[in-house]
Amino acid sequence: MEVPPGTVEYHDGSPVPPGEPDPVWDEASRAAAVAAATGAVAAFARPDLPFEQWWAELSPAMSVQAQMDYQYVDPANVPARAVTGPGVLVDETSASVAGVQVPTDVGPYTVVLSRAGVGEGWLVERITPPEGLG
Repeated sequence: MEVPPGTVEYHDGSPVPPGEPDPVWDEASRAAAVAAATGAVAAFARPDLPFEQWWAELSPAMSVQAQMDYQYVDPANVPARAVTGPGVLVDETSASVAGVQVPTDVGPYTVVLSRAGVGEGWLVERITPPEGLG
């Protein structure tokens, strides 16, 4: 079977199916990253909730690794109580990873998010409190 020039082939000569295209930055993906980070911090910054409710509302916004990292956090130890303004995209070096600062009543939290590919939603990898807290 003849394959087009530049096509990657398996060792038997059959073509490797093309992969999913890499994600790119556009206005929709920027807005989605900011919305995901802002929503995650809003869910995170509720120290008065019982753990079960807090975790049930926060964990769906997180990657599997972040869920493992944050599953033992006691919400009573979270110093923030509210998001106080819109998030701001501060790192878009990679189209698969975003950094967003979200203002809270104790200062800006930095949220690192990732996405697996085109059409995939942003998931929280890390929520970092303002310098000097936590």
